[in-house]
Amino acid sequence: MTQFGGESGPVFGRVLEAELGADISVSLRGVGGHTARLGEGRWDVRDSAEETVVIAYGTNDAAPRGWLRSKEPVPVPDYKSALERLASAGAEAGRQVVFLAPPPAGSSVIMQRLRPYRSALRDLGRELNVPVLDPADAFAACEGSQPLLTYDALHMNAAGHRCLGEWLAARFCQVPD
Repeated sequence: MTQFGGESGPVFGRVLEAELGADISVSLRGVGGHTARLGEGRWDVRDSAEETVVIAYGTNDAAPRGWLRSKEPVPVPDYKSALERLASAGAEAGRQVVFLAPPPAGSSVIMQRLRPYRSALRDLGRELNVPVLDPADAFAACEGSQPLLTYDALHMNAAGHRCLGEWLAARFCQVPD
């Protein structure tokens, strides 16, 4: 996920890094506009030094604003296959793999386009026994009435990035009972 629309403030990965503390570093590998297949071709998870790999694709795959330009959605089975290959490569390399679902949008039309991708990611997480974290849960947990998305109802603003980064840090730092 990337910053959009001239927003200022750290992206959620930098917030996560700050929340986790000095001994943890977060490598950001996201590229604006990339789909799971493009990410797969650009980044070999097996070459990563990270212990935990968070795979977060789906919004661009869904082409949620396709009516504004000629971008077509990636077929859901192709999206799911690319995620499966990324997750399998990470697991084979000994990485802990976590999926991060596409964030919820502020428009019912955009959510309609995202829904099959969010569902496919959850299904794949169950199939592969890979944890799935959902930004919808983060947004619901954020207190206050400050908007979390930019004017386009799709990209997170600075408050949304802060909310998601803090929520992810809390998930990663949970101590089992």
